[in-house]
Amino acid sequence: MEPQSESIDAMSESSSPKDTSYPSVIQLLVDSTPRLPESSGWLLKRTSNPFKKWQRRYFVLKYKKLRYYHKEADAKPAGSFNFDLISLNLQLIRQDGEMELVLQPLCSNRKFRLRSEDGAGLEDWAVRISEHISASDGRFTNVMSISRTAKFWRWDRITNAQFKSMASTGDILLFSGKNLAAKAQRLVTRSKYDHVALLLKYSSNQLAMLEATSLDVSTT
Repeated sequence: MEPQSESIDAMSESSSPKDTSYPSVIQLLVDSTPRLPESSGWLLKRTSNPFKKWQRRYFVLKYKKLRYYHKEADAKPAGSFNFDLISLNLQLIRQDGEMELVLQPLCSNRKFRLRSEDGAGLEDWAVRISEHISASDGRFTNVMSISRTAKFWRWDRITNAQFKSMASTGDILLFSGKNLAAKAQRLVTRSKYDHVALLLKYSSNQLAMLEATSLDVSTT
């Protein structure tokens, strides 16, 4: 059965704090910019496997990011959409008698279909998500490089500007390389990471790293 469009666009112009998980930086940005509406709660997400099941997931909309978790208390999201890093279309449709919220990232064949558990409240989610999208970089510039990546939503990403805003001298960066040597090192050490770097932030806000490799320590 073909879906019928119920409401397509509920966007409004707004501005938003930059996304970060660090409370001090968040508070600084929130104090200086209007705050976008936040939402959290359980929704049903359609799977992409052949059985097409609806899974119960805990969603959090905050700081121009939509994340979902297997459990409310989980520290790491199972999926994440940073609207500053991806561009997408948002639709509220009626499918088989049920209201659905559909997110379609540009340059991706994957559609993310959401329903509410009791059939109510989905319109509010659509309006609030639209406000975050409208305030994001992805709304004004077509950002498609990340959405071309397989399963891009599995990683909780931030922009370069967001990284610079939260970075401080003395921060430690942990790396997990993709080459064979890095994978072999992690196998031997039974670690998630294969080398580290120490971050330096100059008064000009430029960043540098003291990176430890198997050969020496270098500055980049």
